[in-house]
Amino acid sequence: MTTGIEPRGSAGGGLIRLGLIDNDRMLLATTEGWFAANAPGMRIEHKASTVAEYLALEPADDLVLLDLRLDDSTRFVDNISRLVQYGTAVLLLSAHTSRDVKLDAIRAGAVDFHPKGDLVGLVQAVADIAANRYVLGQELAFAISRDRGPGSPDLSERQTEAAMLRGRGLQVKEIAKRMNVTPKTVEGYLERVKAKYQDADRPYNTAAQLRDRLREDGAEL
Repeated sequence: MTTGIEPRGSAGGGLIRLGLIDNDRMLLATTEGWFAANAPGMRIEHKASTVAEYLALEPADDLVLLDLRLDDSTRFVDNISRLVQYGTAVLLLSAHTSRDVKLDAIRAGAVDFHPKGDLVGLVQAVADIAANRYVLGQELAFAISRDRGPGSPDLSERQTEAAMLRGRGLQVKEIAKRMNVTPKTVEGYLERVKAKYQDADRPYNTAAQLRDRLREDGAEL
């Protein structure tokens, strides 16, 4: 998973430059205006209705907010891949989608999925990505936990969430705060994760080794 964004634009001052790709022209204008009025430090620099149209602008944005379904018959996984190859992080937006679609988006290179229309939450998500503190939502963490290949342990949703946070270097107390549980509960999750990897003949002893195991199982950290 992308773990942060480095400012690419020339605006300076810590400004987070955003691209927005969506079929709905009215939504493009509305979202741009909302960010301008409510999200200091962020600015939608480029808007387009297709990825091709967006890339033709030769943008230097830090993060692209990409609608799942565009009217040009392109596949969302291909759109994500094109944007990632161009060099920008991608946050996928949609009102309704399945865990499988979300998982496909992550595997294509998206930072994560965010509900379309939740502008308040979207601003927070962008801020978290920029500050390198963004983690997978519980639902997507659970989807990854169920997408097991040969030798992958069967982790619960909460075990996966704790493991992802530990793999990113957070300490037990920090994980407990994020998950709204006690440190003892987190320790229990992590002990079970370690035991399950041991049972799968893929042991680890450090947070860095846990991160490697999670990456081997398809997690983007």
